[in-house]
Amino acid sequence: MSNTIQGLPNIATNQPRTVLIAMLQANTGGAAFQSLVNKNRLSLIEQAIVMAADERKKQNCQFGIFLAPEYLLSHQNSMKPIDLVGQGKFVGRGITEQQKEDNLKKFTDLSLDYKDFILIPGTMAWLKPFDRAAGIKRHQSPAKTESRQKKALDNLGFAQGEAEDRGYPGYVGGNADHFNARSVPTFKQKEKLIQNFAVTPDILILRNSLYFIVNGRVEHKYNKIADYHEVLNMEDQKSIFVPGDLDRQSIELLGKEMGFEICLDHAYDTLGFNSIKIDRQPIDMHFVLSASVGLNHTLLKDGGLYMHSSSDPDETRVGKMVNGNMTRIGEIAMSPQPILRRFPSGETVYMRYFKTDVVMERLPGQAA
Repeated sequence: MSNTIQGLPNIATNQPRTVLIAMLQANTGGAAFQSLVNKNRLSLIEQAIVMAADERKKQNCQFGIFLAPEYLLSHQNSMKPIDLVGQGKFVGRGITEQQKEDNLKKFTDLSLDYKDFILIPGTMAWLKPFDRAAGIKRHQSPAKTESRQKKALDNLGFAQGEAEDRGYPGYVGGNADHFNARSVPTFKQKEKLIQNFAVTPDILILRNSLYFIVNGRVEHKYNKIADYHEVLNMEDQKSIFVPGDLDRQSIELLGKEMGFEICLDHAYDTLGFNSIKIDRQPIDMHFVLSASVGLNHTLLKDGGLYMHSSSDPDETRVGKMVNGNMTRIGEIAMSPQPILRRFPSGETVYMRYFKTDVVMERLPGQAA
C-alpha cells in the first residue's frame, strides 16, 4: 500500500503547506506500559500510524509528522514501579542491538507505506558492546575504524566540558541537580568504567536514541546527552549510559534546520538556546521527546514549529513562532481515539492531533 502524495512537483517550494502533527499519548514511564513486550509495542505504533494517516486525509493536510514519547521502545520491565532509590532488582531499560535493528526495519517499512509522513516514533533504549567485533555484523565494517571506547570517552569528556561551562555539574552524571536528589554515576566513575572495559568485557553501552525516518530511510539519529537515571540498576545491568554527540542535535533535513532534545536535554538546554557560550543558529523545527519535562524554551525562526511529545499529557504541545512570540497551537477538537485500554490501572493509550501550516522546501514523499 502506498500513500505517496499525488500531483506535487518534485521541486523546491516556499509555499505554506498544511501539516497534521499526530502524537501518540502514552505513559511510557509507567509500570503498566513497561510491562508490554516489544512486539506489542510495535503493533501499537503501527496502529497509531494508520490512524494518523486516516486523520491526515480527513483534515486535508498535505503531509504529516508522527511523534511519540521517550522510552516508547525499551525492555519489558517488572510490573512493579521503577524504583529510582535503588530498592529491589529490575530488568534494565535496554533492548538488544539486534532488536533495535529489527525495530528500525519495521519503521522504515512503514515509512515506505506512508511516504507523506515524517516518523519519529519515540525513543529506543538499547544496548551494544564496547567491542565493535562483538556487535551485529552491520557495525563490524572495516570502514568503522574508530574504537567505541575512544568515541565513548570523547563524547563523555565533551559533554562534561559543556556541562561545566553552563554550570550544570549533574549534566552527564553525579547528582542530578534539583531534578532529583539521588545521584547517577559521576563523570569520573563513568570515565573509569569505560577506560577499564577490557577488564570487565561484559559491560555494555546504553543509548537512548530517536530516529528521523522518511521515505523508507533513517535520515538522522540523535542520542540523548543528559543522564537522568538512564541506567536503572547499574550493578545488575552491567551497562553504562554514554552521551551522544552535541553536534548531531541540529541538522538540515527536507530543506529545514531541525533540532532535537530528549527529556533532560531540554531541561538542561543542551541545544544551547539560552547559552551565550555556544553560537547556535535559529532553527525551523524543534522536536522534544520526553518521559516528563516541563520547560518550553526554543530559538525558532519566524514560522517555526515547536513539538513536544511527552508521557505527561499536560506537557504534550505544539507551538509556532509568530513575530518573535511563541503561539500555542490548539489541539484538534475531538474525542480521544483510544488505541489500547487493557491496562489494569485504567490508563489508555490514545492519539492527539494538531493542525497548522509551515513553509517547506520539500515534503516527505518527494524526490530530493
